[in-house]
Amino acid sequence: MVDIALATFLLIGIPMLVVWRERSGIRRSRIARYRSAILMISGCLSILALRWAFARRSASLLGLGLPPTKLGWICLLGAALLLAVLAVAARRKENVSAEDADDPFPQTTVERAAYILFAFAAGSGWEILYRGFLLWFLTPLVGIIAAVGVAALAYGVAHGVKDRRMMMASIASALVFTTAFSVTHELWWLMLIHTGLPLIALTTSPRVTTINP
Repeated sequence: MVDIALATFLLIGIPMLVVWRERSGIRRSRIARYRSAILMISGCLSILALRWAFARRSASLLGLGLPPTKLGWICLLGAALLLAVLAVAARRKENVSAEDADDPFPQTTVERAAYILFAFAAGSGWEILYRGFLLWFLTPLVGIIAAVGVAALAYGVAHGVKDRRMMMASIASALVFTTAFSVTHELWWLMLIHTGLPLIALTTSPRVTTINP
C-alpha cells in the first residue's frame, strides 16, 4: 500500500497540486517555493527510505548500488566532463537582470543559500523518485516503454503547465533522463547532472543585491 500511495502521489498528486497553484494565481516568494519543494522531496524520500528498509530491498533496485558498476563509472566521468564544459560556457555569459518574482533564480544571499539547498534536494530527490522508484514500480505493471512515458509525462506536468513550451521541454528532458536510466540502470550520474545544471545556471543569474530575503 505504501508503494501504491507514493506512486499515486508522484503521478497524480504533485501534478494536480502544481496545476491548482498555477490556476489559483497565488504568488509565492522564491524562498517559499524553494522551501516547499525541499520539504516535499524530503518527505517523499523519507517514506521511500523507510519502506525500502522495512522491506529489506536493495538500493540497487533504485539504481543506487555501491560501488557503481563499470558502466556507472563511465557515465559519471561523462557527466562530470559535460558539466565542466557547460560551466566554462556559462562563465562567458553576462549576468541578466530579473525583476519578476516568478523568475526562479535567487537575487539575495538568503535566496541563494536556499536555492543551493533546493538544487541538491531536487537533483537527488526527483531522480530517485521519478526515475528510480517510478520505473521500479511501473515497469512490472505496464512495461518499460510505457513506464518511461508515464513517468516523464508526470514529471513534466509537475514542473508546471502555465508555460506550455517549458512544460514540453520538461517532458522532453524527462524522457531523455528516464530513458538513460532504463538503459544504464545507474542513477548516480543522472543525479550529478540534475544537481549540477541548476548550480551552473546560478552563475548566470542576477548578482546578489541585498542580504535580505
